Amino acid sequence: MISWEDTKEGIWADLYRHKGRTGWKQLFKQARKNRSFRITLWYRLSKFYHENKVPVLKQLSKWKYKRISQKFCVDMPIKASIGPGLIIYHCYGMVIHADSVIGANCMLAHQVTLAYEKGAAPTVGDQVRIAPGAKVVGGVSIGDRVVIGANAVVVKDVPSDCVSVGIPNKIINRPFVDEAERYFWNPKAKEEIKQAVVS
Repeated sequence: MISWEDTKEGIWADLYRHKGRTGWKQLFKQARKNRSFRITLWYRLSKFYHENKVPVLKQLSKWKYKRISQKFCVDMPIKASIGPGLIIYHCYGMVIHADSVIGANCMLAHQVTLAYEKGAAPTVGDQVRIAPGAKVVGGVSIGDRVVIGANAVVVKDVPSDCVSVGIPNKIINRPFVDEAERYFWNPKAKEEIKQAVVS
């Protein structure tokens, strides 16, 4: 059962991924204008209220999350296990199986699929970027700090610190160098989150 502390931490970490800062003003702004954050926000609230069987809020949050998911064509069940700091780019056409496990600081793009096959669903490590159109099939394990290339079909395990591309996927044993500035949730960010919640 997920705790409120874990839920709150997940929400603030997701928020941090977008702009590198937190705060109530930022939260309300992103919840109103940013469809990616809106999806992860209601995913985490729905998951908490559902698992803790909170009367009324359980049904209300589930209804709200279902409406948002249908609007943006995102199939991400609340039973899926997703770490803090998730960011979704463009949102549309994404499918995540309920048994999938996703680590912290991950990025999912549009038309990404984490599919159940032969009795198992994918496990994704921390700080993984999955590019548009990629499909991860079955009980595949993806390590930390991995990039899955666009339209790749991942059918075998991917070790940490590498790039995986192609159909079926092949592994390029080199770390991905990203010149863009990314805001990753970390212990320092966690302290900022705590300060923002207190203030």
